[in-house]
Amino acid sequence: MDCGSFDVRNKEYSENFSRSSYFKKLILDENCDRKIGLKGQGIIIFDVGAHNGESATFFNQILPLAKIYSFEPIPELANVIRDLNIANNVVKECALSNFDRKQKFHIQDILHLSSLNKVNKHSKQSLGYNLVETHKTVSVDVLRGDTFMTDNDILMVDLLKMDVQ
Repeated sequence: MDCGSFDVRNKEYSENFSRSSYFKKLILDENCDRKIGLKGQGIIIFDVGAHNGESATFFNQILPLAKIYSFEPIPELANVIRDLNIANNVVKECALSNFDRKQKFHIQDILHLSSLNKVNKHSKQSLGYNLVETHKTVSVDVLRGDTFMTDNDILMVDLLKMDVQ
C-alpha cells in the first residue's frame, strides 16, 4: 500500500461501517417502496427505555426529519430528554409492556437497572447487586405498543430500539 493510502482506506471504512451509516442503510432501505428522503422524512422510530436521550440524539443527528418517540417512565429522565429540545422528538413518560394500566415501577439506585419488576433478591446471576440494591417505587402509566400506535394513528414503526429490563 502506498504511503497515505491508509488514511483513504480508513475514511472509506468509516463511511461504510460507522454507526450512522449502518442505521441509515438499515432504515433507508434502497429497495423500499416508500419515498423516503435521506433525512428520514416519514420514518417513525420508537426509543423504548430512552434513559437520558442518547439514542434520540443520535437518531436525530442522522435522520433529522424522522419522528422519534422516546418512552421513559422515570420522571427525572423524561425531563432530561425534554430539556434536549429535539424538535422531532415526542417524550412519553410511560413504560411499554403487554398491558394498559397504572403499575408500580422500581427506580433503582443504578438508574439503568430500573424496571416494572423487582430485583430478585435470591438471584445468583446479579453479581451481588441483589444484596445491596436500593430503590424507590413510583406509579407509572404502562401502555401496549399497539394501543399507543392506534391512539396516535401510527401504522408502522420503522425502527424499534429497546433497552429495558
